[in-house]
Amino acid sequence: MRLYIMRHGETDSNRQKKLQGRADNPLNACGIRLAEEVGRALEDIRFSLWISSPLKRAVQTGEAVLSQNRVSGDVPLEKDERIIEISFGSWEGLGCGKDNFELDCDNFSDFYRDPELIRFPKDAETPSEVKARTAEFLRSISEREDLKTGRDSVEKNVLVTTHGFAMRAILNSLYEDPNDFWQGRVPANCAVNIVDIDDSGYARLTEKDVIYYDKGEVKDYFRN
Repeated sequence: MRLYIMRHGETDSNRQKKLQGRADNPLNACGIRLAEEVGRALEDIRFSLWISSPLKRAVQTGEAVLSQNRVSGDVPLEKDERIIEISFGSWEGLGCGKDNFELDCDNFSDFYRDPELIRFPKDAETPSEVKARTAEFLRSISEREDLKTGRDSVEKNVLVTTHGFAMRAILNSLYEDPNDFWQGRVPANCAVNIVDIDDSGYARLTEKDVIYYDKGEVKDYFRN
Protein backbone atom coordinates (compact mmCIF):
# COMPACT_ATOMS: atom_id res chain seq x y z
CA MET A 1 0.00 0.00 0.00
CA ARG A 2 0.99 3.61 -0.38
CA LEU A 3 0.10 6.28 2.18
CA TYR A 4 -0.14 9.94 1.20
CA ILE A 5 0.23 11.60 4.60
CA MET A 6 -0.72 15.27 4.38
CA ARG A 7 -0.73 18.19 6.75
CA HIS A 8 -3.89 20.31 6.71
CA GLY A 9 -4.16 23.60 4.80
CA GLU A 10 -3.70 27.03 6.29
CA THR A 11 -5.98 28.38 9.03
CA ASP A 12 -6.33 31.87 10.43
CA SER A 13 -4.66 30.66 13.63
CA ASN A 14 -1.61 29.60 11.58
CA ARG A 15 -1.43 33.05 10.06
CA GLN A 16 -1.90 34.69 13.47
CA LYS A 17 0.90 32.54 14.99
CA LYS A 18 -1.37 30.94 17.59
CA LEU A 19 -1.15 27.41 18.93
CA GLN A 20 -4.10 25.35 17.74
CA GLY A 21 -3.72 21.86 19.12
CA ARG A 22 -7.21 20.42 19.57
CA ALA A 23 -9.00 23.71 18.76
CA ASP A 24 -11.42 22.84 15.97
CA ASN A 25 -10.60 25.65 13.56
CA PRO A 26 -11.62 25.62 9.87
CA LEU A 27 -9.38 26.26 6.88
CA ASN A 28 -9.22 29.78 5.54
CA ALA A 29 -9.59 30.56 1.83
CA CYS A 30 -5.86 30.12 1.22
CA GLY A 31 -5.91 26.75 2.98
CA ILE A 32 -8.75 25.47 0.82
CA ARG A 33 -7.08 26.71 -2.37
CA LEU A 34 -3.73 25.06 -1.56
CA ALA A 35 -5.46 21.77 -0.72
CA GLU A 36 -7.30 21.90 -4.04
CA GLU A 37 -3.97 22.47 -5.82
CA VAL A 38 -2.61 19.34 -4.16
CA GLY A 39 -5.77 17.57 -5.27
CA ARG A 40 -5.15 18.55 -8.87
CA ALA A 41 -1.58 17.24 -8.63
CA LEU A 42 -2.94 13.92 -7.33
CA GLU A 43 -6.03 13.83 -9.54
CA ASP A 44 -5.07 10.55 -11.21
CA ILE A 45 -4.28 8.67 -7.99
CA ARG A 46 -7.00 6.12 -7.28
CA PHE A 47 -7.57 6.26 -3.52
CA SER A 48 -9.08 3.22 -1.80
CA LEU A 49 -9.45 4.90 1.59
CA TRP A 50 -9.23 8.28 3.27
CA ILE A 51 -8.24 8.45 6.96
CA SER A 52 -8.48 11.79 8.73
CA SER A 53 -8.00 13.37 12.09
CA PRO A 54 -11.50 14.25 13.31
CA LEU A 55 -10.65 17.96 13.51
CA LYS A 56 -12.39 20.19 10.98
CA ARG A 57 -9.25 21.55 9.31
CA ALA A 58 -8.00 18.04 8.51
CA VAL A 59 -11.38 16.87 7.22
CA GLN A 60 -11.78 19.96 5.03
CA THR A 61 -8.31 19.36 3.60
CA GLY A 62 -9.20 15.84 2.52
CA GLU A 63 -12.50 17.02 1.07
CA ALA A 64 -10.68 19.65 -1.00
CA VAL A 65 -8.10 17.14 -2.25
CA LEU A 66 -10.65 14.53 -3.24
CA SER A 67 -12.93 17.11 -4.87
CA GLN A 68 -10.32 17.37 -7.61
CA ASN A 69 -9.80 13.64 -8.08
CA ARG A 70 -10.83 12.21 -11.46
CA VAL A 71 -10.59 8.48 -10.82
CA SER A 72 -11.47 7.56 -7.24
CA GLY A 73 -15.22 8.01 -7.01
CA ASP A 74 -16.62 8.02 -3.46
CA VAL A 75 -13.71 7.31 -1.12
CA PRO A 76 -14.62 5.82 2.29
CA LEU A 77 -13.66 8.07 5.20
CA GLU A 78 -12.39 6.82 8.56
CA LYS A 79 -11.86 9.40 11.31
CA ASP A 80 -9.08 8.32 13.65
CA GLU A 81 -8.37 9.95 17.02
CA ARG A 82 -4.84 8.57 16.97
CA ILE A 83 -3.77 11.12 14.35
CA ILE A 84 -5.38 14.15 15.98
CA GLU A 85 -3.04 17.03 16.79
CA ILE A 86 -1.13 17.26 20.07
CA SER A 87 -3.16 18.86 22.85
CA PHE A 88 -1.49 22.01 24.18
CA GLY A 89 -4.02 22.24 27.01
CA SER A 90 -4.29 25.75 28.44
CA TRP A 91 -1.82 27.07 25.85
CA GLU A 92 -4.25 26.53 22.99
CA GLY A 93 -5.30 29.74 21.28
CA LEU A 94 -2.34 31.70 22.67
CA GLY A 95 0.23 33.53 20.58
CA CYS A 96 3.55 31.74 20.06
CA GLY A 97 5.32 34.13 17.66
CA LYS A 98 8.03 36.62 18.56
CA ASP A 99 5.61 39.51 18.12
CA ASN A 100 2.60 38.03 19.98
CA PHE A 101 4.13 35.68 22.56
CA GLU A 102 1.68 34.77 25.36
CA LEU A 103 2.96 31.45 26.74
CA ASP A 104 4.21 30.86 30.26
CA CYS A 105 7.43 29.30 28.97
CA ASP A 106 10.93 30.75 29.06
CA ASN A 107 12.42 28.46 26.44
CA PHE A 108 9.63 27.88 23.92
CA SER A 109 12.05 28.45 21.03
CA ASP A 110 13.55 25.07 21.99
CA PHE A 111 10.23 23.48 20.97
CA TYR A 112 11.33 23.75 17.34
CA ARG A 113 14.61 22.01 18.13
CA ASP A 114 13.39 19.25 20.45
CA PRO A 115 9.82 19.25 21.87
CA GLU A 116 10.98 17.11 24.79
CA LEU A 117 12.88 20.14 26.15
CA ILE A 118 9.66 22.02 26.92
CA ARG A 119 7.65 21.83 30.11
CA PHE A 120 4.08 21.74 28.86
CA PRO A 121 1.04 22.70 30.97
CA LYS A 122 -0.27 19.92 33.20
CA ASP A 123 -3.42 19.68 31.09
CA ALA A 124 -1.46 19.19 27.85
CA GLU A 125 -0.39 16.02 26.09
CA THR A 126 3.29 15.07 26.12
CA PRO A 127 5.32 14.48 22.93
CA SER A 128 5.90 10.89 24.06
CA GLU A 129 2.16 10.29 24.28
CA VAL A 130 1.68 11.60 20.74
CA LYS A 131 4.50 9.40 19.45
CA ALA A 132 2.94 6.35 21.10
CA ARG A 133 -0.56 6.79 19.69
CA THR A 134 0.64 7.67 16.19
CA ALA A 135 3.05 4.72 16.18
CA GLU A 136 0.10 2.48 17.01
CA PHE A 137 -1.81 4.03 14.10
CA LEU A 138 1.01 3.28 11.64
CA ARG A 139 1.43 -0.25 12.99
CA SER A 140 -2.27 -1.05 12.70
CA ILE A 141 -2.49 0.34 9.16
CA SER A 142 0.49 -1.75 8.07
CA GLU A 143 -1.28 -4.91 9.28
CA ARG A 144 -4.64 -4.34 7.58
CA GLU A 145 -5.45 -7.15 5.21
CA ASP A 146 -7.90 -5.00 3.23
CA LEU A 147 -5.09 -2.61 2.27
CA LYS A 148 -2.59 -5.19 1.09
CA THR A 149 -1.94 -5.56 -2.63
CA GLY A 150 -3.68 -8.92 -2.83
CA ARG A 151 -4.24 -11.26 -5.73
CA ASP A 152 -5.32 -8.52 -8.12
CA SER A 153 -1.82 -6.93 -7.82
CA VAL A 154 -3.46 -3.52 -7.51
CA GLU A 155 -1.70 -1.25 -5.02
CA LYS A 156 -3.98 0.40 -2.47
CA ASN A 157 -3.53 4.16 -2.08
CA VAL A 158 -4.60 5.79 1.17
CA LEU A 159 -4.97 9.52 1.81
CA VAL A 160 -4.17 10.51 5.41
CA THR A 161 -4.98 14.07 6.51
CA THR A 162 -3.47 15.17 9.79
CA HIS A 163 -1.48 17.94 11.50
CA GLY A 164 2.07 19.24 11.75
CA PHE A 165 3.13 17.71 15.07
CA ALA A 166 1.10 14.55 14.54
CA MET A 167 2.62 14.09 11.08
CA ARG A 168 6.16 14.27 12.41
CA ALA A 169 5.20 11.80 15.15
CA ILE A 170 3.67 9.33 12.67
CA LEU A 171 6.84 9.40 10.59
CA ASN A 172 9.32 9.52 13.48
CA SER A 173 10.36 5.87 13.32
CA LEU A 174 10.89 6.10 9.55
CA TYR A 175 13.40 8.96 9.63
CA GLU A 176 17.13 8.26 9.33
CA ASP A 177 17.58 10.17 12.59
CA PRO A 178 14.48 9.75 14.79
CA ASN A 179 16.07 12.03 17.40
CA ASP A 180 15.65 14.92 14.97
CA PHE A 181 11.92 15.24 15.54
CA TRP A 182 11.18 18.21 13.26
CA GLN A 183 13.56 17.24 10.44
CA GLY A 184 14.53 20.88 10.00
CA ARG A 185 11.12 22.55 10.24
CA VAL A 186 7.43 22.28 10.99
CA PRO A 187 5.99 20.75 7.80
CA ALA A 188 4.40 23.33 5.53
CA ASN A 189 0.63 23.50 5.17
CA CYS A 190 -0.47 20.82 2.68
CA ALA A 191 2.97 19.17 2.60
CA VAL A 192 2.70 15.49 1.60
CA ASN A 193 4.84 12.58 2.75
CA ILE A 194 4.61 9.28 0.89
CA VAL A 195 5.09 6.02 2.77
CA ASP A 196 5.22 2.66 1.00
CA ILE A 197 4.29 -0.42 3.04
CA ASP A 198 4.87 -3.86 1.60
CA ASP A 199 2.61 -6.82 2.31
CA SER A 200 4.87 -7.98 5.15
CA GLY A 201 4.20 -4.68 6.94
CA TYR A 202 7.58 -3.08 6.30
CA ALA A 203 7.16 0.70 5.95
CA ARG A 204 9.51 3.04 4.12
CA LEU A 205 9.38 6.81 3.67
CA THR A 206 9.84 7.35 -0.06
CA GLU A 207 8.94 11.05 -0.49
CA LYS A 208 9.44 13.67 2.21
CA ASP A 209 7.55 16.96 2.62
CA VAL A 210 6.55 17.27 -1.02
CA ILE A 211 5.02 20.64 -1.99
CA TYR A 212 2.63 20.43 -4.94
CA TYR A 213 1.86 24.15 -5.15
CA ASP A 214 4.06 27.18 -5.87
CA LYS A 215 6.93 26.98 -3.36
CA GLY A 216 6.88 30.76 -3.15
CA GLU A 217 3.68 30.36 -1.14
CA VAL A 218 5.27 28.22 1.56
CA LYS A 219 5.06 30.04 4.89
CA ASP A 220 6.87 29.29 8.13
CA TYR A 221 4.78 31.16 10.67
CA PHE A 222 6.39 29.37 13.59
CA ARG A 223 9.90 30.81 13.58
CA ASN A 224 9.19 34.39 12.56
